Amino acid sequence: MAISKLMHMKETAGNPSRHLKRAIEYIMNPEKTNDQKYVKVNQALHVDEINSEQIYERMLYTKRIFGKEWGRQGYHFIISFADQDHIIPEEAVQIIDEIQREYLKDAYECVSAVHDNTEHLHGHLIFNSIDCVKGMKYHYKKGDWEKDILPCVNKVCKKWGLKELRLEERVDQERYGEHKNKWDDFLRAEIDDMIQEVSTYQEFLTELTKRDYEWKDGKYLSIRPKKMEKKRFRRTAQLGEEYTKERLEQRIYEEKKRKRIEYKIQNQRKYKKKSNVNVQGIQKRIILFIWRGQKYKNDRSRNSDRSSYYDQKKYIRQAMYLQSRGYYKKSQIVQRNQELWKLEKEAQKIRKKIYNQKQKTKNIQEEKISADEQLKANNELKRINKVLKDIRKEKQMTYSIMREIENKKQKNKEKELSKK
Repeated sequence: MAISKLMHMKETAGNPSRHLKRAIEYIMNPEKTNDQKYVKVNQALHVDEINSEQIYERMLYTKRIFGKEWGRQGYHFIISFADQDHIIPEEAVQIIDEIQREYLKDAYECVSAVHDNTEHLHGHLIFNSIDCVKGMKYHYKKGDWEKDILPCVNKVCKKWGLKELRLEERVDQERYGEHKNKWDDFLRAEIDDMIQEVSTYQEFLTELTKRDYEWKDGKYLSIRPKKMEKKRFRRTAQLGEEYTKERLEQRIYEEKKRKRIEYKIQNQRKYKKKSNVNVQGIQKRIILFIWRGQKYKNDRSRNSDRSSYYDQKKYIRQAMYLQSRGYYKKSQIVQRNQELWKLEKEAQKIRKKIYNQKQKTKNIQEEKISADEQLKANNELKRINKVLKDIRKEKQMTYSIMREIENKKQKNKEKELSKK
């Protein structure tokens, strides 16, 4: 048995989790899984029925609850079985589920599927990038394969009497994949990773060469790993709309633009820290006013400099929020505000449920309730309160921006009337 690749799905423009949704739909294809007979979800994924839409929405819901909708969206194992292992699909489903329980401990929402429509039996394992218990993001670092993943896989292999996976075998498998029929996911992951590293289309072609790819650039871009010379060149356009030559150039430009914006924001933060040391002009007068604030404590409006300073500070915060979210229309802010209302209600329901459970335990004798259970309930209550606090803070921000837009419209109307 061998794991061809551990891939990650990055956010995309428009719908950040588009790659995650597409991957779930692909691995759950009824034609590939015997009408979804070989599909399995783990204990962390609470869905009414096993279908790709519900699984995707549940993973998205977890991201929203913890306010982590951006960045990497999920991870994808491709697991293949050797012919000499003599594994049937039903056993493959159990093996993949045991691997996720051994490695992920049912902490991440996970869906697995076995494809039996090809010459070689293989499986897929997709899990959410957010831990559904603590809301922590999954981080894969160099060396994690040898330290964590490989021992878990080999432990399951040994239990089922399969050939254990050696470290030197995995290097080639991760780099180029063992799957002879379906290597599109592998190519997409490689291209997505390269786009993050380059600034121009020419640099992208150079990066392909560095990573041991052969390429043909004409009307279409075609690529092929050098160690897979028996395979034909694969047009990137056949991998999907996001991988056409024109779209690749556009994505590289968008990524470069995003990095530039992040760089500016970081520099603004650095400048803001320095400005606290070198105080000049109006800032100096404001700080002196705050230090001598007792005199104007009951009537803060007496100092016009102070109010103008805090107005500017409010506008900067609003601008930073809009920039970080990528909002440029009022409709986007209104939609986000409505989403926050829904998230707040859902979080309140969860908190009420936890609180009611906690109240019930008070009626039981203290000897029957363990200290660990009490601590767990208290920690869960603190966590949900923190989530609610963050939601309300962002909701307040959206309200202030909507109010500013309405005030500006009102002022413009008044100006037009006065001109007439």
